[in-house]
Amino acid sequence: MSPPIVLVRDTTYMYVRVNDIYIMVATKTNANAMLSLAFLRGLCEVLKSYFGKKFCQRHLESGFYIMYELLDEVCDYGFPQVVDPNLLKQLVVQKSLLSELLSVLKKDQDERDAKEQHARMQVTGAVGWRQDGIKYKKNELYLDIIESVDLIMSAKGQVLRSHVTGKIIMKSFLSGMPEVKIGMNADKVSGVTFHPCVNLNKWSSVEQGNERVISFVPPDGEFELMKYRSTEGVQLPFKVIPVITERGRNRLEVLVKVKSQFHPKIFGIHVQVVIPVPKDTARVVPNVSLGKAKHDLAKKAIVWKMKKFFGEQEHILQAEVDLMGVLGERQRWIRPPIQLHFDVPMWNASGINLSYLRAWERSGYPIQQWVRRQASAGEYTIRI
Repeated sequence: MSPPIVLVRDTTYMYVRVNDIYIMVATKTNANAMLSLAFLRGLCEVLKSYFGKKFCQRHLESGFYIMYELLDEVCDYGFPQVVDPNLLKQLVVQKSLLSELLSVLKKDQDERDAKEQHARMQVTGAVGWRQDGIKYKKNELYLDIIESVDLIMSAKGQVLRSHVTGKIIMKSFLSGMPEVKIGMNADKVSGVTFHPCVNLNKWSSVEQGNERVISFVPPDGEFELMKYRSTEGVQLPFKVIPVITERGRNRLEVLVKVKSQFHPKIFGIHVQVVIPVPKDTARVVPNVSLGKAKHDLAKKAIVWKMKKFFGEQEHILQAEVDLMGVLGERQRWIRPPIQLHFDVPMWNASGINLSYLRAWERSGYPIQQWVRRQASAGEYTIRI
């Protein structure tokens, strides 16, 4: 397969392929290759929004006038302009039949000019993700902080690696053109990426302490506002202490303590501890202080499930494991790690705190706001 960038004499060709269509740019200057490829990918998304994901040569031939207008809008004199499908659909009207196209041309010229001017103002004003005229009877704003906790802990209880990957999901059901500001401590996160609606200049300016501001005009409905990563000061929701003792050739004693390390008014749900046992296990007799435990033959493990696990509590599993009798030397058991699965609502492991969430619109209507948090297990493992 040919590479996406080809040099022929003094000309550089860059292309992408979608189905049976090749889209190519050519330059004789030292152009930004990544910018060119990003532009081509954006143009592909525009074509998919007009002709469908399976567009081909036939679609382009039948809609050549649309393609001509699109190319006129997305690029001027060799410089990329805009590849946002939402904005382009306000500038270039897609019609598949000539009769429909003629009906559009017969519309009032003043109305079409007004729409075009408004769309161009959106391009230059960088608010292409939201249109005017949105109205709701009840104006609400939901913000969810969702985190995944990864951990590798040694058999001696030493944390070998831990990090949190998180995202902030927002659901905006607000009328008009609202503005939202969120204040948060920035010292807990790294590798931050934002939705295009966010004003990066506001984020770059640090306020009192380490607090920064996320300022934006939200898109309508649900969208991912922010992604981040945290490796320092990770708060581990559960501590697991395993002790597995071999009693002779055919018997093991298992003791696993699980302690929650969050506030007692908070509780974890769907907590599941998967404790591996040898594949030649014949019988397991578990005894737990909370929930239920049983031997899962398919997983080759004792699966201990707890529906609710309140904070600052400790619960214990004890089990007697009988192994099948074998002749000769028993094969050494390579102990896989214990795996922990959980969800902890209204809690986050990164230590991110929101100092405020403010939303307002020039008409001054009241806004109801909710903030929720949840931490879940990623690869949460404890060696034994």
